[in-house]
Formats: sequence, structure tokens, C-alpha cells
Amino acid sequence: MQSLITYPQLLLFAYHQGDTSDWDEKRRQWGLPEAAEQADQNYFPFAPNNLEAFWQRQNIGDTKALMLGCSYRTYDGEKPISSFQEFREGIKTEGNIGKTWVLLSICSDRNHAIQEELAQDIYQSFTSSSVLPTFQSGKFFHANIFCQQDRAAQENIFILFFPDRVAIDQFPNYFYKWLYLLCYQHKIIWSYNQAHAIKKQLVNDNFFPKAEDFGNLENFESLKDDFIKNFSLVSQHNIAIESLRIQRQNIGINLKNYQNRLDKFLIEPAIELNFLQDFSDLTVEKFQTQLEEDDNNLSAGLRLRKEIIESLRGVVEVYNAESNQRQEAQNQAFQNWVGIIGVGTAFAATAVSVVTEYIEIPAAPEQDINVDTTGILIVGGISFGIGAIASLFTWLILRLNRR
Repeated sequence: MQSLITYPQLLLFAYHQGDTSDWDEKRRQWGLPEAAEQADQNYFPFAPNNLEAFWQRQNIGDTKALMLGCSYRTYDGEKPISSFQEFREGIKTEGNIGKTWVLLSICSDRNHAIQEELAQDIYQSFTSSSVLPTFQSGKFFHANIFCQQDRAAQENIFILFFPDRVAIDQFPNYFYKWLYLLCYQHKIIWSYNQAHAIKKQLVNDNFFPKAEDFGNLENFESLKDDFIKNFSLVSQHNIAIESLRIQRQNIGINLKNYQNRLDKFLIEPAIELNFLQDFSDLTVEKFQTQLEEDDNNLSAGLRLRKEIIESLRGVVEVYNAESNQRQEAQNQAFQNWVGIIGVGTAFAATAVSVVTEYIEIPAAPEQDINVDTTGILIVGGISFGIGAIASLFTWLILRLNRR
């Protein structure tokens, strides 16, 4: 394993959307002025861990980009490949959209196999990993380039070997072209990962309807609960599917921008970056196709759940109608009985007023507490009998009317 390299340099392209307070904290940590927070063409030098570094901010549409570079202050011969790891610790920064590390050095041996083996050693040292990378390779003017992409982590590692100092010193002329090109690539990968996460969440939420989602037709309370649950899910999944479509649209926009930038690169005859064109083809053939299929499948599932809701709604309405009819019947029966009793009571009261005129109730002496109740019992009995007969007669009339 070759462990020494010449003139190593490290670049970081980091991309972020939203709050950049972490970047602001890094700026303060490295002693950079507040002006460094502004997006412009100025480089701001700093010296992390006695290294030589620079900072530069850019805005690319709705995305914030940060370019960092790090190297030794002076070079006095070959350096160990662990130099890149040292540089990484000096300028380590995150970006929620993604980031690309660019590792530059001079390798006078132009044998491709030897350079690929060296690139593997550098990669394992840089990532502290024993995993052997599967590089995509190309040419950038006089440099051989080896690329390893981790789409899940949204991180690229580019390793470039230049033949001499003159060639490597020309690379800064292309900083911005790389910065913009890789921004659109990262945004495509980020949108695809976001869409994939949305679909995964829908699957975990049991988005696709099952037989039990139709509810227990014998249990009215269960039907109501299922109706409410499905109605809530439809609202959530409508939002999720719309979010997926937004990510799909974003991929289309960023792919167009990416291809425009790449075409400008490929005009140069000394550039062979087929793996970057392969990414463009992959976006069309896999990313966009997959999201279109996901959209169709999830939309079909949403339509089915809406049909479940309509079915449950219909059953619930039938149950409610039957329940209302039963309640109305009970209310009507109660009102009839109240009416019957009222008629009987009225007749009884009238009868009492008439009968009491013909029944003499003896007066009791002042000091005698043994009152003669004969008259009272006679009146009460007559009243009850007349009331009962009147109530029965009213009930018979109502029953005959219903028939």
C-alpha cells in the first residue's frame, strides 16, 4: 500500500436549506468576520489547527452553499495519505441537502491501476472504513478522477490525481462549476430520499387498506370509530401524496439545471465524466419512473380508502336513520300513554266534582282524631274506576286509528 502523496489539498462543498446557525457557529469558532456569512465572491482565510484554509458562501436558488478548502501552509516533500483526514477534522461541516469532498494530490505515476489502488487506500483512510469502494472513474483535463457516491448518506467523495503542480494549480478555475453542478445533483438525491421516506412512512402507517378497515357491520360503535379513523387517514395521506408530487416536480427541475451545467462541462474535449452523465440517465430511468409508479399506486390506495369511507358513511347513516325511527316510535308511544292517562285523569276529576255533591261526609268533632273515611273511600273508588274506564276507552280508539 502506498502511504505517501504529494501536495494534498481538500475541498468541501456543503449544501443546506433552512437555518444555518451551525455554519454561523463554525464561522465564529474559526474567528471569521460577520461578513463571511454573506454570499459573495470573496474568500475568507482562516487557520484551523495551524493549517491553511478558506471559507466562501454562495446562494444557489433556494439553497445555501458553502465552499471550504484546506491544505498545509508549506510543502516540503511527500505527505502521508492521512493528511486528508487531518484536513477533514479542520473544516468538518454539515449540510442537510448533502456534501461532496474533493481530495486533490499529485501522482506522477500515470498507470490507471496503480492510481485506483492508491485511491482505494486514500478512501479507506479518509473514511476510517475497511470497506473497499467501487469507484466510478473519468478524466478532468490532466487529472484522473475516482468517485464514490453514498446516496443514502447524501455524500460524495471525489479523488483526483494530477500529473504536476501546474495542472493542480489550474483546478481553482473550476471551483464554481463544480459547486453548482454538484448542488443540483445533491438536490435530486435529497428529493428522491424525501419521497422514499414519505412512501415508507405511508406503508408503516398501513396506508394500503385492509379488510378490517371496512369495520364490523354488527357493531355500530365500531363502525363509527372506523369511519373517523379512515377519514383522519385520508387527510394525512392526501398531504403526504401531495408532498411526494412536490419532490417529484423538484427532481424534474433540478435535473434540467443539472443537465445544463453538465453539458457546459462536456463541451471541453479533455473532460470525460461519463459517470456524471450516467447519474442524469439514472434520474430519468429510476428516480422519476419510481416516483411516478409510487404516485399511481398511492393514489389508487387513496381512492380505495375514500370508497371505504363512503361505504362506512352509508352504513352509519342507515343505522342512524333506523335509530331515529325507533326513537320516534318510542316517543310517540310515550306521548300516547301520557294522553290516555290525561284523559282518564280528566274524567276522574270531573266525576269527583259531580259525585261529591251527592255524598255526605260526616263532620268530625274538634277533639276526635278517629275520622270516618267511608265517604272518602267511596269518592276515591268512583274516581279511579271512571278514570280507568276513560283511559281504556281512549287506548282502544288510538289502537283502532293506527289500524
